[in-house]
Amino acid sequence: MFSLRGGGGVRITARAAVVALLAGAVAAAAAPGGGTPAVAPGFMPRGPVNTCFWRDPQINPGPIDQLHQENNLAGPDTDTAYYYTRFQLPPGATVVLHGEYPHARFMSYTTYQPIDGVSGFPGAALYDTEIRPDRGSVNPFKPGARRDAVKRAYTITVSGQVPPANPARNTLYVGHAGMTGQSQLVEMILRIYRPDRGYDGPGGVPLPDPTYRTANAATYTGNAACAHLHNQSGEAELAKTERAEEALTPAAYRSLRDSAPAPHPATDPVRWYRYFNNQRLLEPFFAGTSRASLITSLPTNIIGGYYSTPSNAYLYGYVDRTIGPDHDAHNILVLRAKMPTHPHTYDRESVNDGAGTQVRFWSICNYGSIARPATRANSACLFDERVPTDRAGYYTIVVSLPKDRPRNATDRCGVAWMNWGTAGDGQGRATLDLLFIREQLDSPSFTHGIDKVTTPDTEQHVMEAYYPKGTYMTKAQFQKRGCNA
Repeated sequence: MFSLRGGGGVRITARAAVVALLAGAVAAAAAPGGGTPAVAPGFMPRGPVNTCFWRDPQINPGPIDQLHQENNLAGPDTDTAYYYTRFQLPPGATVVLHGEYPHARFMSYTTYQPIDGVSGFPGAALYDTEIRPDRGSVNPFKPGARRDAVKRAYTITVSGQVPPANPARNTLYVGHAGMTGQSQLVEMILRIYRPDRGYDGPGGVPLPDPTYRTANAATYTGNAACAHLHNQSGEAELAKTERAEEALTPAAYRSLRDSAPAPHPATDPVRWYRYFNNQRLLEPFFAGTSRASLITSLPTNIIGGYYSTPSNAYLYGYVDRTIGPDHDAHNILVLRAKMPTHPHTYDRESVNDGAGTQVRFWSICNYGSIARPATRANSACLFDERVPTDRAGYYTIVVSLPKDRPRNATDRCGVAWMNWGTAGDGQGRATLDLLFIREQLDSPSFTHGIDKVTTPDTEQHVMEAYYPKGTYMTKAQFQKRGCNA
């Protein structure tokens, strides 16, 4: 038996430790009512990753919105690219990364560390606007900056020291107290969110080149740097780590899922939960069962999830196609809420319009279940510019099987469609799925953002119009709404 340690010394016993889920355009016709039209991303090339330092763990290979379950590691977003590295950093040594800002919505570096023997928790992090450009270059992520700037170079340093009171610019401090006198393992992920139209995963720029500097000022680059760092990177290492730190074992997951009658843990209406911490992921499984009294003992501290980015806040909810009037599990789910304001970048806008927006990025994905994250996959994702909105800023999203897609669930009718997928939870229930919403870098003034939910069970109260209302119905029922729904 594994123990889930809660706050205040609370110990919640379960069969396994829970780990968090992490992560060519054609302009559509104008949305009904004069709202915002949607873009329609096509193939996002991965781009060559011919480097000993970075590896693409094949998290999101192939066309956007296409199912790639066998490689979709760590529950990412299909509109992002992830590049992973791990290396040993000797005492006094540094790694200097020379890169160019990508043509994309967002970029970040995040390092990871173990907590209580479990790896994958966010440590040091830097995101795009926090990184000062090299002399003569432009940071295109700054509001009002030229996004098409030619000179876009930057330099960051990975230091094995403990973070000082006054950290140096463009520096990731990865040292741990009492360990700076020995080699330290560094795990790091470079994330690039939604490259602009026509650009590959790295956002149309080369991946950053490393320079290794020893404590004695010796300098190595390229393959020599990797050799001295004992570089280990890529899919095999990340997959091994995930297998070692699985979320719920399949047997434990099924036991929790089946502790109440189906469609448990899905509910009608859809119940959305903010991600607080690993242990809190048990709440939907305890709700409505004999274990419901344990919910108050689950911790409420907000910590980074498993290989997540600290720039994001997450909302999740379980859904099931058996809910609704169709007895053959061909129900559809209609989601309705207000879309946070966000930058527009996909169509290669030349000037950054991010000033005053509520979020940097928003997306919704489906994931199946929290069992075995190494094999967990998403059937589909939608990001903010992919979702049309009406004049008041509201979106309508239909989630269904392809054959159940209503004929009016189209951009032309102001409705986004997302594939429910047929894999289900991967543990014998093909109709059950897990939806996940990301909000990135919520503005402090955006009082209805996911990150403003600081107490469990206040999601709807805090988010108000931005809290998705889910309605189950049949294809025929939705089609009766007509095109300007």
